[in-house]
Amino acid sequence: MKQLFTSQKNIIYLNSGSLSLTPLQTIKAVQKFEEEYENNPTAHLFRSWLDLWEVQKKVASHFQADPKQFFFRSNVTQPLNEFILGAPLPPGSEILTTNQEYGAIFNICQYRVQTDGLKLRTVEFPKKIEFQNLTEKSLIDLIVSAFRPETKMLVLSHIYTGHGLILPIFEICKEARKRGITTIIDGAHTPGAFPLDFRQFSDVDYFAGNLHKWWMGPKGTAFGWVNPLRNNDLKPLQAGWTTFESYPPFNELAEGSRFAQKMFMLGCQNFSPFYALEETLNFWESQKTENILGRLKTLGHHLVSEMNRADFSRFGANDLRLHGPLYTFEIPLKLQNRPYHELMLKILNETQVQVAIVILEEKLHLRLAPHIYNTKEEITGAVSRLKQFFR
Repeated sequence: MKQLFTSQKNIIYLNSGSLSLTPLQTIKAVQKFEEEYENNPTAHLFRSWLDLWEVQKKVASHFQADPKQFFFRSNVTQPLNEFILGAPLPPGSEILTTNQEYGAIFNICQYRVQTDGLKLRTVEFPKKIEFQNLTEKSLIDLIVSAFRPETKMLVLSHIYTGHGLILPIFEICKEARKRGITTIIDGAHTPGAFPLDFRQFSDVDYFAGNLHKWWMGPKGTAFGWVNPLRNNDLKPLQAGWTTFESYPPFNELAEGSRFAQKMFMLGCQNFSPFYALEETLNFWESQKTENILGRLKTLGHHLVSEMNRADFSRFGANDLRLHGPLYTFEIPLKLQNRPYHELMLKILNETQVQVAIVILEEKLHLRLAPHIYNTKEEITGAVSRLKQFFR
């Protein structure tokens, strides 16, 4: 598998939770499309959106989604801005989220609240000892029991970036639907880490995911998805050629769907990374989704086993079925006074292992996220180096 990716000569890369490596065939496709575009940028510009629509149909189909409800963006933060800021809320509404959300997305919630004079409340997850005993039922109860009559928007992660916990979003969103609560799911880590099938999303209102993490797409590729029940509700945050009616070439897109045309990527930009998504799709089909997901799980369990053997204490639920491919461990007290980015760089320089440092319960933690281009031998070697570093 390693030969299908750029050779990592000097480091062991264990931070796929931030950005994954991209298959060589996809990297070559990006370069090819960029070179073709430069042959005649004007000619390519005017057919860009039709070409992009063809890719959008294929990628949406891969996730069992209607391509007219699916749209590309450069990062998951963009569609989440569109959803959190653009979904209608009555005066005095409360946005409910948790204390485990990614900081940038929590800030979008804060911005909406401050802009519209709303309320923001967070559900507090249990501390580490109780956290270890979490179950699907206790997670559902934790969120649903926090609903109030004034709760009108629920913003949750599907897989938490800090520790990899998978939230049972379908059951939670079903309960939210009964109460008229708009649900927005941050799926930054879902594509490629979890079997994503939008036919199961009937009770989810809005979902956004990255394609440059576990799905291994080119850097700067992501998407948003909108439940068709919400097509008339969402207020676009930006206006352009397709806001009120569609002109050529946009009127040829999406079988005339006005919603899809309004949500399409606009402006003169480099679409090469998105065109190359088709090569990443080919990679998943040739390597087979079930094999990739199986290998991801095997490597993750091997990592946890090796870290346990090295006496690292993991922050997470004991039931690994509740975890995506991110694994988080405590850092000794003697290193807690370092800025997280400095510590991450120090670990890289001294061990040649690329890790992430996250903050949980106001303490620095080590987050490791292997992918299919890693090997068990690499992981064992990385754990040995990390044990020596933290000793």
